Amino acid sequence: ELIGVKRPYPFSPPELRKENDARYKLLLQNKNESDYENTYMRKNGERFPVHVMVSSIYDENGEKTANFATIEDITERRNAEINLQLAKAFNDKLIMSMQEGLLILDMLGKVIKVNDSLCKLLGYLEQELIGLELPYPFAREEDFDKMQEIKAKVAKDEAPSFLLEFTRKNGSEFLASFLAGTIKNDNEDVIAIFATIKDV
Repeated sequence: ELIGVKRPYPFSPPELRKENDARYKLLLQNKNESDYENTYMRKNGERFPVHVMVSSIYDENGEKTANFATIEDITERRNAEINLQLAKAFNDKLIMSMQEGLLILDMLGKVIKVNDSLCKLLGYLEQELIGLELPYPFAREEDFDKMQEIKAKVAKDEAPSFLLEFTRKNGSEFLASFLAGTIKNDNEDVIAIFATIKDV
């Protein structure tokens, strides 16, 4: 299923096509990063973070004949890093006592933490929300592309506040007001996104 396949590769998420095309152009020009992190996609559609190391093969004349890469699934490492930064940035008792709903996502859009207020606001149990990925059951399907755009902007600290229509588990709808921000590691890389949510 993979041998002989040409770009775009089936394990490359379509929403990252533009970024991956730009990286490939740099590779052809020998200007690419040789060591970077990316997101890949399993056959079932699940996204996961990877660490990529790229090298090249040259012939006796010094001409490049091929490129190859080693790929490492860094899901566990990324989760440990996020949990460490969450512990630094948020106090569990403070989170659970907040009147506003709190939603924390990893960079793939997976729900990794919620508080009691958000559970009450949406009508879901905590265990029903943790691990959810886009599209979320409480969000309108027609807003999926918009939410992807918002997530990308928030990751760049370009969309601190916004409004979306949500649907509670019981089917009732409400307008949700978001105030969003990012969680960064010690290298100032964005590793998670958080938002406080209110029914307006």
